[in-house]
Amino acid sequence: MELGLGPTAAGTAYVGDAFDDMRMARAAGARAVGIGSVLGDEASLRAAGADETAPSVAAWVDRLLGPPGVESTCRLEAGPTEDWDRGAPRRR
Repeated sequence: MELGLGPTAAGTAYVGDAFDDMRMARAAGARAVGIGSVLGDEASLRAAGADETAPSVAAWVDRLLGPPGVESTCRLEAGPTEDWDRGAPRRR
């Protein structure tokens, strides 16, 4: 029985730096986020199917969370059971 709780594939990001990471994200139905590296630059990751790219994980997280004091424009949705960051200080 499906209760509709928790994260969904559509509300999940798969972050990777290789062509195969973008393929796996697509296969899982997740948002494909390409991080430029020696395995693939941002242009090649976008060509491989990345929905968005960033030059580093830190840059993507900064974009995801937004600047301090500003509401995030995050496209990902946390499900009600997602508590991996419980107790962590919030940036806003």
